[in-house]
Amino acid sequence: MAADMMRGNRGEPMSKDEIRRLVRSKRMDIDPVWLEQKSLVIERHILDLPEFKNAGVVCCYLAMEYEVRTDR
Repeated sequence: MAADMMRGNRGEPMSKDEIRRLVRSKRMDIDPVWLEQKSLVIERHILDLPEFKNAGVVCCYLAMEYEVRTDR
C-alpha cells in the first residue's frame, strides 16, 4: 500500500485499526466473480505443484470473507 494511503485526514500516520478498516473496505469492493475465478486459478496451481503432491503434511491459511477462498 502506498505510503500516502497510510495517512489520515490531517496527514498524520493512521492507526493499526484505521489501516485494518481501510484494507477491509477495499477487500469488500472486490468483484465476487473475479474473486471466485482467481481462487480457482490459485487452487489449480497449488494442487499441481510437486511440493504439494509430495508433502506429508500441509498447513494452510483460512481466508477471511472477501479474500481468495481456501476452504475447498
